[in-house]
Amino acid sequence: MSTELDRAVELLDRSLGYTRVVLADVTDHQLDHPTPCAGWSLKDLLRHMEDALDAFTEAAGGVVEVPGPGPATTGGGALQEKACALLGAWSRAEPTAVAVGDLELASPVLVAAAALEITVHGWDVGQATGHGGRIPEDLARDLLPVAGRLVDPADRGVRFARPRPTAAEAPYDARLLAFLGRHLTGPPGRVRGNRDTARAWLPSLALMQAPEVADLLSDPPGDTAPPSAPRPRALLHSGLARAWEQARLGQVNAALAALAALRLTGEIDPDSTDAVLLLATSIDCRLARGDLGDALALSEELAPYLEQPGARGAIAHHARGEVASALNEPDLAALHFTTAGQRVAADIGYADLVPWRAGAALAAVRLRRRPEAAAL
Repeated sequence: MSTELDRAVELLDRSLGYTRVVLADVTDHQLDHPTPCAGWSLKDLLRHMEDALDAFTEAAGGVVEVPGPGPATTGGGALQEKACALLGAWSRAEPTAVAVGDLELASPVLVAAAALEITVHGWDVGQATGHGGRIPEDLARDLLPVAGRLVDPADRGVRFARPRPTAAEAPYDARLLAFLGRHLTGPPGRVRGNRDTARAWLPSLALMQAPEVADLLSDPPGDTAPPSAPRPRALLHSGLARAWEQARLGQVNAALAALAALRLTGEIDPDSTDAVLLLATSIDCRLARGDLGDALALSEELAPYLEQPGARGAIAHHARGEVASALNEPDLAALHFTTAGQRVAADIGYADLVPWRAGAALAAVRLRRRPEAAAL
């Protein structure tokens, strides 16, 4: 078993440990209770979770059937047994990739997705029964960057609600749940019959591949010597270059600390391209952590740069496009991304810092403009 898969299975073990406790409190008379998942009763949610457990266990054999046969039971006891079977299957399994229909998904990415799915729905079950506890802080901390890589903006409104604002100093579990659109207070969502499945998510993950997730799992927490990322030649300030590299490698907390220090020292000229990049990289990190409120506040600071030509305007529009995508506003996102492409064309030395085509293509897909997306 690879190091990345070992760590993903360890994350899965912790997620199952949390959720099995919650499932033990489910009773039959609670099955009609509403849940934080808009449109689902507790019975609906348990059926969804059972199908997910079946699919993730099936994946340990190297293949997942999409669509699958569907769940057979909805009892908490049956799900606890299947949760144990899932962990046992992946503790013995060693596939490097899993076939999902005609696609392949790296095993560490699939197992990390399973840990995220199981943990958050465990919290949902606890809210529905009234007997749930908080997600353990260390588990939420390790899942937050995984969520930032796996939850695509196109998933918003389909598999996940829009992210909710949360304070930067909020606990990790609050930030994770807010990033996934959960209401931490107030009544659960109104039942209206959504029936999306975990199996339906796997082909999307396979298309994304989310290679950064494997990077997140390749080094134990606390490592301070990540592998080097390609450094765009346009970066001039060495401290900013290191922070940018850390952000690209998924070392989000380290990057944010370095970026905050640069802002405090005032070493970077506010009229320079580096100043815009500092803001844009900070926004990227905040979105990855689920700190949407902070990302929105930082995006307002980009306003003076939006009308500037070349790299400054390109980086500013690209960052605004990322925020618009997180807010499920594809029209606005498409406008920002295409503008970024137009501006960076005049300053080609910064092209590596403005990957506008991917964002524009995703916005086009969400707007049902597939020929335009294919052309990008």
